[in-house]
This record gives sequence, structure tokens and C-alpha cells, in this order.
Amino acid sequence: MIFPEADSAIGHSFGTSIDQQSVNAQLATLMLMYAEGRPMIADRTLVNALPNGDSLMAHIVEGPVTNIKAQGVGTWGTLIEAHQYMEENDLQSPIMIAQAYHIGRVVRQAAKLGISSIVPEGLPTDFDKASDQIWTRSAALWFPINTLGSLLLKKRRQL
Repeated sequence: MIFPEADSAIGHSFGTSIDQQSVNAQLATLMLMYAEGRPMIADRTLVNALPNGDSLMAHIVEGPVTNIKAQGVGTWGTLIEAHQYMEENDLQSPIMIAQAYHIGRVVRQAAKLGISSIVPEGLPTDFDKASDQIWTRSAALWFPINTLGSLLLKKRRQL
């Protein structure tokens, strides 16, 4: 068993595409691989990237897909729901799955909620060129927008 100390897996989508070559399909596949039968928690976009994803998840974070105006559940909302599920089910140590450039912020936000993340190596670095979220289409868009967004998250005490 990989990561024997882990008791769950939390997955975060990146962009909005869910076809078989998408970064979300890659993330969903990694989540299945690392979870090894442990409870899986993911947002709706990541779940939709998996065949039969609804039946595989212990908890699905519902809500509208975050769009270009940043409406919807987002990373913070996913983490809040994941944390609630973990508390209700006495889970402590999740494997955290997210796109490689996103994982650092995900882990820092999770820590704000008291979640101690286990992060596997080799997370995908792909961007979603067809995403409805402009900031997930390329590194040139991701880095400046993520930097500005991080400042806002810090102000909100979500980072």
C-alpha cells in the first residue's frame, strides 16, 4: 500500500475539461491509484472526469463549476466540505491530489483548516487549454492570476 498513513484522498479539479486527455482525467486516475480503496472526496468536475465517478466517491462536493468570474465552490469550498466529511468520519490524513502548480496553495489552504496533507510526487503539470477558467489555460495566465488571487485569499484568511 502506498502511503500507509493515509486514510482518505481529496481531489481538486484544474480547469473545466473532462475528456480522456484532460488534466482532470489525469488527476482522477491518480486519485483512484493512490486511494487504494480509501474514501475519496472530490469536486464535481473531477468526479465527472471518471467513468462511473459518482459511484466511486465517498463524498462529492457539489456546486457550479467555477467560471471565469470565479463564482462557485472553488478550492476553499472543496476543502471546507472535505474537512467536514473527514470530521464526521474520523479521518485525519488525506492524500491530496491537485495539478502540480496548484498543489502548493491547496496544501497551505488545507493547513488553515487543520488538514495535514500527504502529497504524492509526479502530479501533472498540464494546463487546460480549453478551460472555461482563463487562469487554468496556460502558465502565462496561471502564475500572475494565482499570485493576485493568493493575496485575496490571504486577506480573507483562507491562505
